[in-house]
Amino acid sequence: MKKIVSLTLTIALLLSAVSCTKKDDSDTKAQKTTASSTEADNDSDNSPAYMKYASMTPEEIVLQLTLEQKAAQMVQPAIYMVAFGEEDLMQMNDYGSVLGENSGMEFDSQQWREYIDMMQESAISSEAGIPFVYGNDHVHGVNYCLNSVIYPHNIGIGAANDEELTYQMGLAVADEARICHMPWNFAPVVTQSGDPRWGRTYECYSSDLGIISKLGTSFIKGYIDGGGIACAKHFLAEGYAAYGTGEDSLNGMEQVDRLIDRGEATISESETKELLKVYQDMIDAGVQTIMISHAALNGVKMHENKEYIMKLKDEMGFEGFIV
Repeated sequence: MKKIVSLTLTIALLLSAVSCTKKDDSDTKAQKTTASSTEADNDSDNSPAYMKYASMTPEEIVLQLTLEQKAAQMVQPAIYMVAFGEEDLMQMNDYGSVLGENSGMEFDSQQWREYIDMMQESAISSEAGIPFVYGNDHVHGVNYCLNSVIYPHNIGIGAANDEELTYQMGLAVADEARICHMPWNFAPVVTQSGDPRWGRTYECYSSDLGIISKLGTSFIKGYIDGGGIACAKHFLAEGYAAYGTGEDSLNGMEQVDRLIDRGEATISESETKELLKVYQDMIDAGVQTIMISHAALNGVKMHENKEYIMKLKDEMGFEGFIV
C-alpha cells in the first residue's frame, strides 16, 4: 500500500510541476519545477518492477527477462527446497510459483500469511521483480492450516452426489485459501477410478464419468467464484493404469514401490474421447490450470505426450496454463 501511495505522490508531483511551469515563468518557480521533476523521475525508476509490468502485455514482460529468468518463471519448487537454507533463493531466482508444506510447518492462517508475504517480498525485490503464486493441495479443505474446516475426500463428496453442496464447498475452501495467501488449489481430481486397488481411489469422485463431470464442474465454479485458482487433474487416464505397471519413485527422501500409481493405461480411442470430454467440461467451467499425470497413455508418458497435451490448447479451447 505504501508503494502505491508513493507512486501516486510521484504522479502528483509531476502534475504539480507542470502546473507551476504554466502558471509562473519566474526563475525560482522553474528551478523548483525542475527539481520536482527530477525527484519524481528518480522515484519512478526505483518503483517495484511489478508496477511497470501492470501496464504491459505478457509478451512485453517476457522480452524484459533474461533466459535464466524465463526458466525460473517455469520452475515450481517445493517449499522445503527454497525456504530453509541460508540463502534467499526466491530473491536470487524469483521462481514463478511454490507449492506444498513441510514437516514442522504447523501454521495458523496468520502465520501462513506472514510466511508467504515474506517470500513475496523477496520475489518482488529480485532483479526480475515478478510476484509468485503459492499453490497447495486444498483437496479436502485447507488441511495444513490450523483451525481450518476439513471436508470429506472426493470419494465422500461423490457419495453425497450433491452439486450445490459441492459448489458451496468450493466457495468455502477458496475463502480459507485466500486468507492464507495461497489461492492456487491443485484440485479437483477429475480422474475416473478404474481399479479400487489404486492408492488414490479415494481422491476420485466416482467411476461414473457423469458424476465426475458435474461435481468437478460444481467445485471449480465455486472455487473460482470464491476468488481462487482451480486446477483439474491429472490429465489423462491415470485411473486406468494396470496393476503391476506402477513406477517406483521417491516420495521425499523415501523410495516407494508403486504397483499401480504412475503406471501404464491402455485404452481405446473411444474411451479416450470420453475422458477428454470430462476435461472439456472443466475447461467450459472456466478452470484456469490443468495438471499432467505421471502415468502413461498407450505407451507414452503423459509429460511427453505432445499430441494430447496440445489437444487442450489447439482443439479444446484451453487458455490457461499447464503444470
